[in-house]
Amino acid sequence: MAKTKIAVYLSEDHFAVVEVKINQGGGELLRYNIYSLGETGFSKEWLARIWKKEYYGHNRVISLLPQNLVRYKTISLPLLPDEQLQAALRMEMENSEAGSVYRTITVKREEEHTSVKLALIRDAELESYLSQLQDAGLTVKWVGLNHHGLQNYLAFNFDFLEGSGADLYLSFNNIYTEIGALTDTELLYRRVLPIGKKQLEEAPSKYLPELIEEIRLSLASYQTANNIPLPGQIWLFGAAKPDAEWLYQLTEALGISFEVPDRTRLSGVITGKHTAELAPLIGLALDEAWLDRQDWRFNTFQQARRERERRRTLTGLKAGLAGMLLIAGLFLGVQARAIRNEKNTAWFGGQKEKVAQLRKIEADANQKINQLKQLENWMERRGFELEFLRALQAGLPEGTQITDLIMEDGVIKGLSGSTRSVSRLLEKLQRTPGLQSFKLKGTITSDKNGMELFQLEGKFTPGEQKP
Repeated sequence: MAKTKIAVYLSEDHFAVVEVKINQGGGELLRYNIYSLGETGFSKEWLARIWKKEYYGHNRVISLLPQNLVRYKTISLPLLPDEQLQAALRMEMENSEAGSVYRTITVKREEEHTSVKLALIRDAELESYLSQLQDAGLTVKWVGLNHHGLQNYLAFNFDFLEGSGADLYLSFNNIYTEIGALTDTELLYRRVLPIGKKQLEEAPSKYLPELIEEIRLSLASYQTANNIPLPGQIWLFGAAKPDAEWLYQLTEALGISFEVPDRTRLSGVITGKHTAELAPLIGLALDEAWLDRQDWRFNTFQQARRERERRRTLTGLKAGLAGMLLIAGLFLGVQARAIRNEKNTAWFGGQKEKVAQLRKIEADANQKINQLKQLENWMERRGFELEFLRALQAGLPEGTQITDLIMEDGVIKGLSGSTRSVSRLLEKLQRTPGLQSFKLKGTITSDKNGMELFQLEGKFTPGEQKP
């Protein structure tokens, strides 16, 4: 990426260029030039010659758009979320302004609709303007608007006036004057007045009062639309230099001073009396250096197409590189695993006898642990069984005999026997702690002696009480 940023402007009568260097401590204006085209006019040979003569750092530039090529248009759209609003705006522009490149200047949401102000230029006209520079060997990265350059310049060089919330500017040129109000992000107001330096020089007594009245009406309209107080001064920019007498009369009539900038915060070359003319170019160079406001930049359809293709190619290259790195990583991983396994095998081979001895000790230890667990389980079951038999003996009615007992893990799978009354047996078991869960299993039968034969099942729960 180029370390310097170059901004250029080609008008009907002059060519201007600034080169800004960016460093950690800030920015430096390396050089600037304003060339009068004279009678011979502009040619690609002339531009190539001066570019080589002045030793500019490179040929990648940003260009300021001539104001006569730019149109402004306001579109009324429904109240929509941002994404849907942009889609509706694209559809409207494709239908009404096909073949035009546009950028959104302001978006105002009213009660029932959204008002969108656009700056637009025909793609063919933009291509024709850029071709003059490109034929001379320059590569134009993007082009920007005059007021965008002024926004960046003012934001970089001056603090906004206390309580105003915006800066007023007057861009004074030979055949027209542009008046506007802006913050560092928005263009609040803009109007072109059909009076410039040429008319004032021809008939100042006629055109100066007209200019004063037009500026007065513009300031009133700006205040009404935005409900913002006027600042104490108006910044004066543009290629034409107004006479001191004109500025005095403007100040006296309007009650507001006009400030002509004569410096920047950039170190290096001092712009002096040329600051007002170079301010938009310096602002666009600053945007390329620090602000990077992509939504303010104009490109031809062909440039936009090339940029999309470049991004797709870059994305493909990144994906391919990522794939190659992944494959390389997998290959190295397999290699590393093979080397590790080989080393482990060699180590285990050298430790074969020790490993066998350790495995034998481990097997003996596991066997003894299992024997201890079995012994513990047997001891636990032994105490459990004795306790169950004591509880059962206490809960059996007189004359009851037990003939069979099947017990697994504390659960009585089968308890068979005979008694005079099974219902009395169950009733007594229900009152015996730990035996409340016992119930009949199968049907009750009788033997030849009149005793009732039964089968019970349940779980012995010592220490639990029936709720």
